[in-house]
Amino acid sequence: MSAKGTDNVRLALLGTRPVLMIASEATGKAMALFSSAWNKLARSRTLTVSEAQMPLSADGRVALTNLGGNPGTIDVLAKSDWSASFPLGSVAYDGRLPVKAVVDVSAAPGASDTAPVASVFLNDYLIGAQQLVANGEKQRIEARIPSYALGSKNVLRVSFQRQPVSDRCLETPQAFPVSVLPTSHIVLDNISLDDGFSGMAARYAANAQILVPQAYLDHPASSLPQVISVADGAGVSPLRAELKVSSDPKATVTPDKDFLAFELPLKDSKESVRVDDQGRLRINHQDQPLLDLSPLNHLASLQAVDAGGQHGLVYRVLGSDAPVFTKPVLLTRGDVSILGDNGVVNTFDSKDPSGSQFIDKEEPKGLDAWRTPSLLWLIPGGILLVLILMLAGRSARRNRQ
Repeated sequence: MSAKGTDNVRLALLGTRPVLMIASEATGKAMALFSSAWNKLARSRTLTVSEAQMPLSADGRVALTNLGGNPGTIDVLAKSDWSASFPLGSVAYDGRLPVKAVVDVSAAPGASDTAPVASVFLNDYLIGAQQLVANGEKQRIEARIPSYALGSKNVLRVSFQRQPVSDRCLETPQAFPVSVLPTSHIVLDNISLDDGFSGMAARYAANAQILVPQAYLDHPASSLPQVISVADGAGVSPLRAELKVSSDPKATVTPDKDFLAFELPLKDSKESVRVDDQGRLRINHQDQPLLDLSPLNHLASLQAVDAGGQHGLVYRVLGSDAPVFTKPVLLTRGDVSILGDNGVVNTFDSKDPSGSQFIDKEEPKGLDAWRTPSLLWLIPGGILLVLILMLAGRSARRNRQ
């Protein structure tokens, strides 16, 4: 079956494998069609996409229903989960980042007197929890989203837990319903973007430049899976990305927008991770070596750098063989990742290897913690003051006598 036209999308078979064939002029519309907002409507083998756009938010709120989370009711006997997944680029299209999750729930009363508990997680970080009033009415849970919890791909999970009724009366434990309501949403706001993976995912939502050497086009069977896996994990939006090919792999490349570069020398880039032709890995922090390791193979480095006045990520293979990704690349906080066949092997922040930047600035550091007065010291101090006043009173009475 053949479909002609500039706006066509078609499902075909290549051998026994399904292949999605998209006309080049229809790429942007097809990506919007296959987003979480419209993908359920793609039900024919051949479609003509005259128009398809992502539903955008003007007030800084995005309903979880537009992020793959289906509102509705689940039965909870002991514990049940509800989740919504979204790439950061799908919500940070104008530079705003998620700063708060608002989850509206309701719960029916159960046989146990213990109230159910709803816990909100983002990428397995607990960001909020609340004991529910199980009377069937709407209850709102608001949870601040810390920057370290954001990733290029995000999973917002709501976990419900009930105390099952005791079986001493030989009753069969029964599940009781809880609901996630369609008014649940995330709140976006303009905040400063960091130089790590989450900041780059937000920048890629606006535009991006993918830089590859000519050798990648000469061997697409081996290079294309790498590009797809890394670009998808980094949060590059296919709707707003362009491909640039460098014919000379040794010529210095100067990006003119936010970029994702593959094994190319970049202008004025200060890379904390260095890889030589023999697969030797060197990691530095402020000109101090942290790691010098060789030989390595089936590994690659991905790090955030500045080059030519632009922000971006650079991907470099360690050793003679690149990793063959069998699992998705999931990037979290940090600005350097070592990637292997199963995805991310290790992630860290080259500018802050110890992770001290996530500690509250007001929190005492080192010996200062011992010098900081604590309310606990008021207890023995108060007792001592009372004893002194008692002794002074006795001494005064004796003098009067």
